[in-house]
Amino acid sequence: MKMKVFWDIDGTIMLNPLPSPNWEDPAARHPTTGEPISGQMPIYNSRAHLNPELSLEDLKQIKYVITSRPEFRRETTLRQLRQHGIYPDDLIMYPGSQIYSRDRAAEYKAIQLDLYGATHYVDNDPEFGGLVQELLSKKWVDCTCVCIEDLKDILRNPNKE
Repeated sequence: MKMKVFWDIDGTIMLNPLPSPNWEDPAARHPTTGEPISGQMPIYNSRAHLNPELSLEDLKQIKYVITSRPEFRRETTLRQLRQHGIYPDDLIMYPGSQIYSRDRAAEYKAIQLDLYGATHYVDNDPEFGGLVQELLSKKWVDCTCVCIEDLKDILRNPNKE
């Protein structure tokens, strides 16, 4: 079976633009709405830095990208990917304005990975990957979540069964 590897963007393909907010910290959220306080969410600037662990050969392997970035950031996101030579066949983005919890982001990604027939999901955050993996397992979806340390083997063996 041919592998269909989906990649996260922030922290995996590109370095995180800002440290991730602490979703559990009440000080990082508006007391009434529960939304992150301004400055807590990443700013997707036009000069995102590529993850130095990825080689030019690695970048050529990236065909499927999934992100919790909101859909209205599509052009900025595509521009960032293209500036590094990444032209994905599919770019799946969150249809709402913003995801404010890790659980919702994991649920969203698990649903999309299932719908798109992913065999692997690459994320730099093992804890988040574990959340996605747990949700996929509950649905009997045959998709393996791997952290960035394992990606080299996957890239070197894209047709490995």
